[in-house]
Amino acid sequence: MRTSTIVVVALIVLASTVVRVNAGSGSTAAQKCEAAKLKAVARKTSAKLSCEAKAVLKGVAVDPTCLSKAETAFAGAFKKAEAKGGCASTGNAAAIESQVDSFVTNAQNCIEAHCG
Repeated sequence: MRTSTIVVVALIVLASTVVRVNAGSGSTAAQKCEAAKLKAVARKTSAKLSCEAKAVLKGVAVDPTCLSKAETAFAGAFKKAEAKGGCASTGNAAAIESQVDSFVTNAQNCIEAHCG
């Protein structure tokens, strides 16, 4: 269980680091857009995993309001990034959001099943 948790935290830290590196003042509009989108991915992943962790600690179902906040923040961050322009690709929020949701589900399932 600890190994899986450490891997999840490491991925979030890595994503945050990439965002900090790409968001420098000399960055292009495309780099700034990509960095903003990566930051949104990291925040959503972290928020949803935090919702899951709180539920596990309390022995209850995940709070839908907690998950909804993560979804809303993600959508807003993506929309804001694309509105600034310069994005290499646009309109990909749903596809990326699906990947984040799958990652969160897979991570939780692996932790519960003690994946190796």
